[in-house]
Amino acid sequence: MKKFLIASGVAVLAFATVAAAATFNNNLTVGSRGADVVALQAALKAAGFSIPAIDSGAAQPGYFGTQTQAAVKLYQASRVPPIPNTGFVGPLTRGALNGGGSAMASNCATGWTSASYMGTSYCVPPGMQLPAGSQTVTPPVSTGPFVMDGTDGSLTLSTNSYVSSTQTLKKGDVNKPILALTGHATNGNVHVTRFDVHFNARPWLLFSRLTLKNPVTGQVLATKNLSTFADVTEVTVGSDYLVRFDNVNSVATAGTDTTYVVYADVQAASDKITGQTVTVSIDGNAIRTINGKGYTDSIGLTTISNSIVLSQTGSTGDLLTRVGLTTPDTRTDNISTTNVTENINLGVFDVKLQNQGGVLNTINFQVNVSTTSYAGVHTAFWASNVFQNFRLYRGSELLAGAYSVSGTAAVPVNPATVVFTNMNIKVNQDEWVPLTLKADALASSTAISASSTIVASSVVGSDNNYATVTLTNASNRTANNVTLVPNAGVTLTSHGFTKRTPSQFNTSAQWLTSYPTYTFTINNTGNNPIYISKTASVALATSTSAGPNASTTVSADTITASGSTSGDTSTSYIINASRTFTVDMTTDNTNFAQSSKKISVTQINYGTAGGSGTDNTLNINYGLESDYINLP
Repeated sequence: MKKFLIASGVAVLAFATVAAAATFNNNLTVGSRGADVVALQAALKAAGFSIPAIDSGAAQPGYFGTQTQAAVKLYQASRVPPIPNTGFVGPLTRGALNGGGSAMASNCATGWTSASYMGTSYCVPPGMQLPAGSQTVTPPVSTGPFVMDGTDGSLTLSTNSYVSSTQTLKKGDVNKPILALTGHATNGNVHVTRFDVHFNARPWLLFSRLTLKNPVTGQVLATKNLSTFADVTEVTVGSDYLVRFDNVNSVATAGTDTTYVVYADVQAASDKITGQTVTVSIDGNAIRTINGKGYTDSIGLTTISNSIVLSQTGSTGDLLTRVGLTTPDTRTDNISTTNVTENINLGVFDVKLQNQGGVLNTINFQVNVSTTSYAGVHTAFWASNVFQNFRLYRGSELLAGAYSVSGTAAVPVNPATVVFTNMNIKVNQDEWVPLTLKADALASSTAISASSTIVASSVVGSDNNYATVTLTNASNRTANNVTLVPNAGVTLTSHGFTKRTPSQFNTSAQWLTSYPTYTFTINNTGNNPIYISKTASVALATSTSAGPNASTTVSADTITASGSTSGDTSTSYIINASRTFTVDMTTDNTNFAQSSKKISVTQINYGTAGGSGTDNTLNINYGLESDYINLP
């Protein structure tokens, strides 16, 4: 039934007041914090301007962010005359908030009267008498995004398949949809201001929070925290409990459907959850609306009554692991021959908990070390006498130093196990958390290759239900290798293929042979020179992937280097700082077929001493994933 809100026996429509609860003496802008910002946000919300993060409870008042700035801009634009809507709260905006300056822009429909009565602003329809003692004001308070445009819109409701009519939820489940319906506005836009939900059991004993959302847009329309019986209305003792979302601010646009979904957070540790079935529903007056003429209506849908089985068993947090998205590529790091080299990155590992968030307390890593021939010397090395001071980081935050490392210099173990315990790593549900393993490398005159692995079975933690996290989907993950080279560091830049056009390309033999060229630049960031062999097949490792009719033969013919030749030997090029190399290749296609062949460079080899061109036992195989060419 359509009706007006009644005040003093006269039909009027009430709007939020603009009166600020505080006096604003200081300018405010993005980044401002404190009591002035809290008061500003309260005044904006009272005037009908939404700040979603605060409305939903996702953020606390007191920080001037982009959402508060957007609300300020809307407030500034709504004034008559408008204040420049910069989002900056300066003298003009402070004056308006303090009760001076321009008034709010009118949202009253054509023919309606603006009025103020007992400190509250109203829009009064034609023919209605104003309350005694009222003062006509133009314009009245704005309602925010909903405009009284004079249209006589209405909202009809229907069931929605977004939520199953029967489902099982577990202790600790968060943000689970329990009820959905569709609203369709006709003849004009309709503003939904209230939404009621009914339960057949005491909801505050079962759920910690309910949230009303539009899942299509992601907009949070309202939230309701359930802490005690005071948050709920007991309609019928023991069988009907009402949860009301007040101050809903949702506009259903004429001619379109709007989806409304109620989400629930299940109590994580309630002894009242015993496997029982709970029903959630709405009644015939569950939703309060206002249309463009100011008419209000209470509508509902009694055909929705969903069953929720609340499992006594909690939904246990389950660990997932992966090599971190920010882990370094396979690489070469420079170490000292006389001093400790600090902060060697041994890998980044991402961990995540699904089903629930929780806390991780213990994680083990394996660190494996292998020696690389350096200046003709082969020496056995172990993680326990190559590294010291293992540390675990979350971003720049130091989480822990290793409590123990298996193996010693006297009794080496390879791989060594690095154990981190007594930690308190907070992991939110479905959020990947990057963990970086670092260590200090001891002085060495021998090149050493190291890799690290997260040991999934070693992880110990508890979820938000205080249950031990499960490791069903967690696996050991190994990060990319790092090669530690004494007084030598290497980076690779400007690498890739081009095609050459041979002289015989205009003959019938054009498909018989292809001539790609590969170019790359090596930068020496260490203290000692490094060398690349003058034999192309030694300097590069290549692979081919042929089409169904193509041959697979490829040869690296020649390698040339730019820059000074001083220091070159008869068998190798020297790199003191930076040098660019060009490798000309030949590939055959003797089957005379116009099919593709993929040529890839998989490794670049170099040496660090002697300059003989025969010690190319160090290699670069990172960053080469895209180094291929399709031929012919």
